[in-house]
Amino acid sequence: RIGEYKSIGFISTMFSISLFSSFYTILSSLEILKKDRFFAKCVDFKIFCFEHKMRICLSIILNVINSCLFAVNDGDKNISTLVLIIIYLLTIVINYFSMNKLQKYV
Repeated sequence: RIGEYKSIGFISTMFSISLFSSFYTILSSLEILKKDRFFAKCVDFKIFCFEHKMRICLSIILNVINSCLFAVNDGDKNISTLVLIIIYLLTIVINYFSMNKLQKYV
């Protein structure tokens, strides 16, 4: 990689653009989906919860692999990356438990 693309500033900028783009897509479609009766009948919430849990589990597995590779290669050099990996892992675990609670109401 080119050195400038490894910087924390560049990575956080690209991550934030991706994150805000995803939120914008979700938020802009909510109003349309709320009024669409066809969509409401097509989405099975239990299947959605199952798929979301599978994505969470896959993300946790990939994050653990990423953490192991980080420890082998750059463990001592960049502590801020390790902190971000841990924060991400914690948010994914919280997301998993919140999906379990949410699924109880369906």
